[in-house]
Amino acid sequence: MRLAFPLVLLLFFALAAFSWLSTTANVDPVSEGQRFLKDVEQADLVDAVKQFGSNRCHCPAKGGWASYLIYQSGAEHNLAFMLGHKFQLAAPNATPVANDRQALLPWEKPEDYVVDFPVSFNKDTYQPYFLPLKLAYGKDMALAEFQDFLKDPDKGAWQGLTLRFRSGLGKGAIAAPAIEIPQELKSDFQSYKQVQEALQQGREPSAKLTDPSANTGGNSKSGNDEVTTNNHEINKESKRAESPIDDEYIRKSFGADVADYLIPKDAGHVVGADGKPLSDDEVAAQLPRLLQTTLRLHIVRRDKIQNWTIYHFALEQPVLIMPDGKQIALRHHQKPKPRAGGDSAKPSSDS
Repeated sequence: MRLAFPLVLLLFFALAAFSWLSTTANVDPVSEGQRFLKDVEQADLVDAVKQFGSNRCHCPAKGGWASYLIYQSGAEHNLAFMLGHKFQLAAPNATPVANDRQALLPWEKPEDYVVDFPVSFNKDTYQPYFLPLKLAYGKDMALAEFQDFLKDPDKGAWQGLTLRFRSGLGKGAIAAPAIEIPQELKSDFQSYKQVQEALQQGREPSAKLTDPSANTGGNSKSGNDEVTTNNHEINKESKRAESPIDDEYIRKSFGADVADYLIPKDAGHVVGADGKPLSDDEVAAQLPRLLQTTLRLHIVRRDKIQNWTIYHFALEQPVLIMPDGKQIALRHHQKPKPRAGGDSAKPSSDS
């Protein structure tokens, strides 16, 4: 009889643990990705941010995970252009990423998936404009420059790619939604808080928010050593798409104008030969729009007891559509690979 009570307790805890483990294990990475994208579509900034993390923790990236959901953090890649807007998802493709990490117990082994979500945008609901680099960073450009961009919007497309997708050209188009930040998520919203404080004081958000070393494509601050995977083909492609735009590269590319290309701003103007700016409607009518892309999510969990989290993301295979219906598959949407000698192909700041 003396053993009965401990055995009953042990059985109870075993059943509770099994139930919890079964419930957690039944949540799959595709469902996690769908939930995350639903939060993005509904502009639920808080719940979307909660789903970021790594194989070790929910340690916030530099500036907080919210950096990847607001324009004025300057973080690239960024999903701010999708926040609060309608988009359509096709059937995702989930690929498990093998890892060699040994675990004492079966449920302690970390899991990694790369999930590709085909995303499309309908002009009748929302189809983001793709701005020239100068306009996206609040700089005016000559009509001739604008026309050159329209001839080849793929040129230099990787520069600030996701920060150049916009819902419109008017003032306030890149404003982040006003929210109440939960106390427990303060560190996740560092960049958001600094942006809001700057705007309330009538200042431009500081370039310090986007120290170029933080201009990531979805990387956590703790670095790539947390990834437990060894599927080289998937990870090589994923990391290439998500590699940071480094400080030295930006400075070499833009020289004295480097500070102008750290934080996106409300769209600049296209100035005609007569010195007068074209109206926003005139410019918008000529701009390409994003028709479709594949959003690649790297979704991980440390073990089967943990929740799935979004560790990396990147845009793959973006396709633009011109006002005349011509479709343009972007071939230069990723940072060029370094040339022999260590220098990357120099981008054009006038694209």
